[in-house]
Amino acid sequence: MKKVISILLSVMMLMSVTTGLTFTAQADESVSVIEVNHVPTPVVGATVANLCYFSVPEWADYQSFNSDYTTTMLWYDLSSAKPDTALPTDTQLVVGHQYKVSVRLIASSGYSFAASPSAYLNGNAATTSTYLGRSAAKCLAVDYTFPTLTKNYIQYRNIEF
Repeated sequence: MKKVISILLSVMMLMSVTTGLTFTAQADESVSVIEVNHVPTPVVGATVANLCYFSVPEWADYQSFNSDYTTTMLWYDLSSAKPDTALPTDTQLVVGHQYKVSVRLIASSGYSFAASPSAYLNGNAATTSTYLGRSAAKCLAVDYTFPTLTKNYIQYRNIEF
């Protein structure tokens, strides 16, 4: 009887360890919140080339995404005749126009984003969409629209996470 109980306990412990590892692996393979830090705020006279840098915070390193995803950044002038066309890098920003930034995150094989993540850009709620019609689990665009540009700098947000 003692042997039977011992065997049952061993099997139960083995199952709980195996189950725990399975759940851990699943948790490590998806990200449910996308946070993008330090996207520069547009200012009058700046060029798009001045704005095309950003960082993704610690969740990327924690999830090993630092080498398993690629990123790009596109800027759009919502007040122009072609608001859906990304601006060339030599475009200068002008007073009275409203700009949108789209940060593209593309996961490599073996990693995925959650299908409907929460997105934050510089600490502000942003929207997410599938990148170029690809799978939302692999390719996301994190988008944010800035207020209309004035002669002075608009509110500059450089939030440390």
